[in-house]
Amino acid sequence: RYVDWNIYGRLERLFVKLFVEEEDLQVNILIDHSQSMGFGEPTKLEYAIKTAAALGYVALAGFDRLSVWSFAEQLNSVMRPLRGRGFVFTLFDGLSKLEANGKTNFTDAIRQFVNIVRRPGMVIIISDFLFRDGIEAGLKALIGRKFEVGLVQVLDRTEVHPDLVGDLKLLDSETRDGKEVTITTAALRAYRRALEHHTSAIRNFCMRHDISYLQVTTNVPFEDFILRRLRQIGLVA
Repeated sequence: RYVDWNIYGRLERLFVKLFVEEEDLQVNILIDHSQSMGFGEPTKLEYAIKTAAALGYVALAGFDRLSVWSFAEQLNSVMRPLRGRGFVFTLFDGLSKLEANGKTNFTDAIRQFVNIVRRPGMVIIISDFLFRDGIEAGLKALIGRKFEVGLVQVLDRTEVHPDLVGDLKLLDSETRDGKEVTITTAALRAYRRALEHHTSAIRNFCMRHDISYLQVTTNVPFEDFILRRLRQIGLVA
């Protein structure tokens, strides 16, 4: 189940250590495909799909049982539980069909998930986590069912470090609500404080409940993200 990073570093290829355990691990990847994930270049969804593909490959190659789900307003199955490297292209094909659309109802999607997937295992959720209704209720539902949870928050660089200025009309990508605003230096500072408060709340909740959490922006080279940052928080070994 573990990626041999030392061999990878020497040969620039991905080798996977395989060993037998008494019980296989159920890995569930949930990917947000709501409209807000279509923002940026590359889009957050494109980056999230690549992340799901890489993590899914490691699970399949390690003979863990993998299922993949997408969510916006409701939960959708992308790939039923399968095991073995032979299903890698099934994984890639399912992920390639995802498109950014719809509003997000994270809590309802997670409640649907725990009602369908009864067996505890690992749940990796990939999203921007920019939800008005928060994430605590959904995460508590997973924790209550004894799932091991990891979060990967994908944001665009301009969401973290916006450089807008002047009179603009901002449009909510999911609700389509618009608001005319004047962007000043003070407004940008207030925005950054609000975003930091939001992400800090997520990070602190995760720390209190032993949930792995990582934030990444889409300008980070993907290879560096997979080989270094995911390894740092234990989502890959």
